[in-house]
Amino acid sequence: EIMPSLVGSEMCIRDRFENILAEHGVPYYLKVDIEGLDDLCLEALTACETRPRYVSIEPDQKSFEGAFSELATMWRLGYRDFKIVNQSQNHEVRCPNPPREGRFVDQRFDGASSGPFGEESPGPWRGIEATLVEYRKILALQRRFGNQGGWDGPLHGTLAHRLVERYRRARGKGPLGWYDFHARHGGASP
Repeated sequence: EIMPSLVGSEMCIRDRFENILAEHGVPYYLKVDIEGLDDLCLEALTACETRPRYVSIEPDQKSFEGAFSELATMWRLGYRDFKIVNQSQNHEVRCPNPPREGRFVDQRFDGASSGPFGEESPGPWRGIEATLVEYRKILALQRRFGNQGGWDGPLHGTLAHRLVERYRRARGKGPLGWYDFHARHGGASP
């Protein structure tokens, strides 16, 4: 009984997004964050002759296979360069001045925003293989220290938890949080 309603919801989301794209056109940048159904919006892009130059999604944070599938979909759509951005560190991100594209905007971000996109998103562009290797490491850390890891629940907020976070920050790992995959179409240099 659950499965047919879920399948119906997926078809409804895909159909609606395809209609939005048909009516309004393909955007320059597409940010997708619909809690585990991001792949459906990506699949809707297969019907488009052109693709957004930049796309970002919140990848599967529970299974490597799910994240692999999302990256594979982006690859099929022509995306060749990827970044993994820790959204909980966006409060430290500033838009570059001079800008890498467009005009400079002195925007401040918080830990609940997606931050800058495209060439101005933080971090290096990587190939798909390097992205998969890095994300596997992130998932391993998330399982141990993340929202549903061993340090969550009764240990979250304790001295031991704070010491682990301080150690990780000192090593440049930053806090665990939620992540986005950013993708650039075609692999062309900026």
